[in-house]
Amino acid sequence: MASIYKRGKCKNFYAALSGADGRRIYRSTKTPIKREAQAIAVKWELEQEKLRKSNTQPQRQVAEIVSRIANNAEEGNLTESITRKALTEIFYIFSNRELKLYSVREWMDEWSVMKAQNEPLSTSLNRNRSVAHILDALKKTADKRIDLVTTEELEIAKTWLAKQKTRSGSQVRKSTQNIKLSHLRAAFREAFERGHIPRNVAAPIKNFPEDDSEIVSGFTHVELGKLCAAASGEWRDAIILAAHTGLRRENILRLKWAEVAHEQNELHVQLVKQKAGSKKIATIPLTSDAFNVVMRHQGQNPTYVFPELSNLRHSAPNYQFDRIMKKASVPKKTVISGGIEVKRTFHSLRHTFTSLLANQNVAAEVRQELTGHASDKAHQIYTHLDTQTLRDAINSLPSLSSE
Repeated sequence: MASIYKRGKCKNFYAALSGADGRRIYRSTKTPIKREAQAIAVKWELEQEKLRKSNTQPQRQVAEIVSRIANNAEEGNLTESITRKALTEIFYIFSNRELKLYSVREWMDEWSVMKAQNEPLSTSLNRNRSVAHILDALKKTADKRIDLVTTEELEIAKTWLAKQKTRSGSQVRKSTQNIKLSHLRAAFREAFERGHIPRNVAAPIKNFPEDDSEIVSGFTHVELGKLCAAASGEWRDAIILAAHTGLRRENILRLKWAEVAHEQNELHVQLVKQKAGSKKIATIPLTSDAFNVVMRHQGQNPTYVFPELSNLRHSAPNYQFDRIMKKASVPKKTVISGGIEVKRTFHSLRHTFTSLLANQNVAAEVRQELTGHASDKAHQIYTHLDTQTLRDAINSLPSLSSE
């Protein structure tokens, strides 16, 4: 039977009773009034008796866990680790699954691994760099339990990203930082959907205004000749192939022999930077120049067409192509008509390919199929018609003059 007693100089009564698991429970009733304390002790004992008489094994197991936790609390030994272990045990009793409590870092790492299973290597590498920057921005919050993170803490990380500079000392473009924010939101959204967090605290995090975005333009035919002359080996052939296929840099640098259809003079390439769940394979007929530069490397490596370039990681391709541009005296930035400043990178070869086709009156839907653009809007960004093409279009208008 439940009894009450006092400890030392403590003014409140303590209750002593048998728990559902048969062990003795000692708890403070938090009252100095004997009659109230006895009533509380009897009530607790009835609750334990009810649990003891439960007909289901899970309920008895949970009762034992709760009793153990209560004892730890009374003794002042209840820690986060003990509480987490108890919750894990209860969750396993009813679901037969382990309860995973992630830190932000642990979840971001696991999320990255899950996403990498259904995407090209280049996409995974880019996202892994993005995740690393996000964790740097979060600082100590990165090792905090993800279900305890607040929107305010994520906003502080966003502010940190806004202040970051490149190796050259210039401000990191907002468009680049927005990619990192999109990864942050996507990771937290999936954590919410999987039940790891009670609410998606990353949902309110907005993108930076992209008022610093640069316009990318293509190369002229003369500039292409200079680039090919300044480059050598795999880089020279990669430039030619990019200008004649419009493939993105990652598709060029990591082009595999399995994607080369020799007899058909075609490439069958899984395009990078596609929407989640999309695995479009583009069929690209090769010009004689493109076919020759590809076959020039046959037999050098069993997997990759350009084995040396396929090993380049992070920003190495950018730096090497910048050196080729400098050697060729092709400016990285130039001014087009209207006084608009544009930049040129390896990606400009994709713009060049699209614009050359447009200036040869190749239909927009054909150009879009070759480049793999998902929308007309995206394709228009890559299409730059030369002045003569525009002039010919204007001259085709019928005259309205009576003279």
